[in-house]
Amino acid sequence: MQINFEDFNVRKSNSYVAGTYGLPKNVERYIIQAQGLIGFDIFSGDEISIKNIEGQQICEIVSFNKEGICNLSVLNKNSNSDAKFIKHVLTNSFDKKILLRKLKNKNINFNNATSFNFFNKETKAGDNFNFIVQEDGFVILSAPGEEMEVDSQNVSSDLEVKVKRLNKINKKLEDFLPDPLADTKNEFLIKDSTALAYEVNKDDYIQIIDLYGRHVQILWHLIVRLYKKARSIQLTLLQQDLL
Repeated sequence: MQINFEDFNVRKSNSYVAGTYGLPKNVERYIIQAQGLIGFDIFSGDEISIKNIEGQQICEIVSFNKEGICNLSVLNKNSNSDAKFIKHVLTNSFDKKILLRKLKNKNINFNNATSFNFFNKETKAGDNFNFIVQEDGFVILSAPGEEMEVDSQNVSSDLEVKVKRLNKINKKLEDFLPDPLADTKNEFLIKDSTALAYEVNKDDYIQIIDLYGRHVQILWHLIVRLYKKARSIQLTLLQQDLL
């Protein structure tokens, strides 16, 4: 029996080679996970390129100007949708409080946001869509989708985003840390070639941020009860030596 696959809506994708690779100067790379979203600051003259890795994946994008107002002219585009998926994630995600707090810190109100949607079911694997940023602002990109049904090929897939900065400024003292993943109890800055020790309690969440990349972190964990016991034995032996 012969099957004509042209009669079926089967996704044709290229093989994916895992691994890291270098990027040109002033270029940043991000991955929008399937059914997920990302957001980052943009500046006038930046070039944004979105790659449809596996094909047939829609992309939804919303941009805001410096005042936090939704304005797609920042990307020189007009709205063609109501940002339905992005609004759904921001109101129903399990970490929506963190996402909304980040937007609030930038004075962004997404309730009346509109989006520019591109790519479709005819998009081939490897196709790209490019923007040139017209003014400073903030952008949110998403890869809309639903859970795949067992009798269909409607699975969502990742998108790759590359941003070429027009004026990349690498000043360590002026860098801003990303927002913490939870409410912070303590915050420490470990300078290069140094170490830091502090106590933690059971169920504490520790977030380590590599500020400038490619730095190895070594984390030692000592149980307080056993450490104090060992310390006590050392002090006892020291006292005996002194007698």
